[in-house]
Order: sequence, then structure tokens, then C-alpha cells
Amino acid sequence: MTASDSSKTEKAHSNLYPQLAQNQLFKNVDLNSIAHLLAKCSEQAVSAGTVVLHPGRPNSNLYLVLAGEAEVRLNSLGQAPHKRLSAGQCFGEMSLVDSGTTSAYIVAMSDCHFFVVNDDLLWGMTNSSHSVAKNMLYVLSHKVRHDNDAIIKNQEQLYRWENYALSDSLTGCNNRRWLDTCIDRILNRAAQEKQLFSAILLDVDHFKQYNDQWGHLAGDQALRTLANTTREHLRTSDIVVRYGGEEFLILLPHTSPEQAALIAERLCHSIAETPCGECNDIELPAITVSMGISGFSHNETFSSFIERADKSLYQAKQAGRNRVVKA
Repeated sequence: MTASDSSKTEKAHSNLYPQLAQNQLFKNVDLNSIAHLLAKCSEQAVSAGTVVLHPGRPNSNLYLVLAGEAEVRLNSLGQAPHKRLSAGQCFGEMSLVDSGTTSAYIVAMSDCHFFVVNDDLLWGMTNSSHSVAKNMLYVLSHKVRHDNDAIIKNQEQLYRWENYALSDSLTGCNNRRWLDTCIDRILNRAAQEKQLFSAILLDVDHFKQYNDQWGHLAGDQALRTLANTTREHLRTSDIVVRYGGEEFLILLPHTSPEQAALIAERLCHSIAETPCGECNDIELPAITVSMGISGFSHNETFSSFIERADKSLYQAKQAGRNRVVKA
């Protein structure tokens, strides 16, 4: 490039100074002090739909968005955007800092105008201007913060999905999938630590008749009331599982069968005394439950543990319901 060409380029770029000054990289920077470096930068116009950067490819440029809008897409072009970029923002900085490859797609969503700074010129600017160096640190930290926020949001969403998958949507109790996933670990720990451990298997008495008389919405309301009442009478360490339909399993760590029987008696009485609320402007009556109790033997399986509780539950029903029987 001749001296004349350089002068023309510098003059052309100087016309961009008001736009460049709006970019975070050049905030509070005396652009005249780095004019000789800015003059060596280039401009790039791209049309809407252009993929400017591809993941996994080398990149030696920092792109400053002067006009238009671009999107960052992480894994595929069809994925929802991770971030949107508009005038005043930049991209490509991470691959420059670690001398690596790009990690995402950058797609022009409209006709865009970029100011392109290659790596040598960028480091020349940071060496020449304390403000540019400071702004570069801000750009990098802002990107890291944005990515951290995205990770936290994704983790929270994943946690919600896991909760949805492992909890019963009607009652908020754990579901059978949770039980299948966790019960072996819980019982193995109880066996290793030689803990007392008991279970209450609970079934709503004549639930089909309740549904037939009051309707299925009323039946749902009754199950919600049952779950809420049950949780109110238990410790935070106790676990309630919707075992199936109108049947619930209560797991009681550090609890003997005798202690479980006392808990069950109080709970049985409380459920029978608690109306199930209102449904379709009708005050619903309380339900009653039958309960079977078993204590965990440290050398047995979950199946045998629950089988004894199930037999006790059957005895409670045979004896007239609304009662507790301990194996």
C-alpha cells in the first residue's frame, strides 16, 4: 500500500470514528492516538443469512458490528440463538485470546457492516492504549458472565425437568420413577449404617365410590388434600411417594416399626378429620385411609420390605378399613 493509499484508507476510517466510538472496545479511547492502527483494519459488508464464523475453524479477526444484527448459535444453525449481536458489540475475541478455533456459528440476520481488526492490530492497540486494553478485559469478562448466566439458567431448567420427571404432577409427591431410581441407594445406606427404617403403605378407602359420587375432579382434590395433610405430619427427612393411583408409600428413616405405627395412627386420624376442600362449589367430605407398616431388615430386598407392608395393608382393609396394621 502506497503512502497515498494509506492516507486515503485512514481518512475513510476516520469517517467511521463516531460509529467506532460507540463500540465497547473503543469506549473513552482517543481514536486519533491509534489512527495508524485503525487505518490498517478493514471493513466487511455481508448479506443476511451469511455464516460469518463456523465452529472449529481458525479465526484471527475481531469483528466489530457497525450496523445490522447477527446471532450466536452454539451447536447447529437450526438451534435457537445463544445471543444476539447488534451495533456496538463485537465477536471473535475468544478465539483470538486463546489462539484457538471458534466455538460457535455467527450468522448475519440482516445485512451487516463489520469493522475487522486482525490479531496483530488488536494487540498493537492494547499495547498503545491503556483504555483499549481495559475495554478488551471488559468485553471478555462480559462474555464470560453472559455464558455463566446461560449455564446457570440451563442448570435450573434441567433441575426443573428432572423434578417434573421424578415428581407426581397432581400431588407434588415423588413418583414411581423416583422410587425406582433412588430406593436401592437409600436402603443400602440404611443397611450400611445399621439405621432403623420403616415404611407405611397407605391406600384411600373406597376411592372408586368417592369418584363415582363426587366426580374425578373431586377425587383429584381429595388426593391433593391427602398429600398435603401427610406432609404436614412428617419430618423433612421423611419421604412421600405416590405409589400408584390412590396408594402412597411413606419412607421413614431412623424410625422403628413401633414409632411408625404411632405416626400412622396420628396421620390416619388427621386425614379422617380433614375435609377435602371445595370442588364445583361443593364442600367435599373427608376421606379415610388404611395403612400397613413394615420395618426394614438390613439383609432384605426392597420387594420383600414392601411386600410385608402390603400384607399389613390388606389386613387393615379386611379388618374394616380406616385403621393401621403393623407387620
